[in-house]
Amino acid sequence: LRNSLPEPGTVPQLVDAPYRAPRLSVEIALTALWEELLDARPLGLDDNFFDRGGYSLLGVRLLERLEVLCGVRPPASLLLTAPTIAELARWVVE
Repeated sequence: LRNSLPEPGTVPQLVDAPYRAPRLSVEIALTALWEELLDARPLGLDDNFFDRGGYSLLGVRLLERLEVLCGVRPPASLLLTAPTIAELARWVVE
């Protein structure tokens, strides 16, 4: 089992998902936030937070920053139900 895990500090690259760049201001803001927290660039709309190296403590930081940006406290489960920038952007504008 241990041999199947990626090396610490590596970020898996998703070759199946084509890159979709952020276009809307909310997508651009979320992408910048994710790139800062995950220390990964470039990130596209369909990148999954957890697949790109996110973990629970970074998720908490992300939700805290999202609350500051939006003025609304996101549910703790948000990243489980909206793990991509595109899905999170939809939550923000709703």
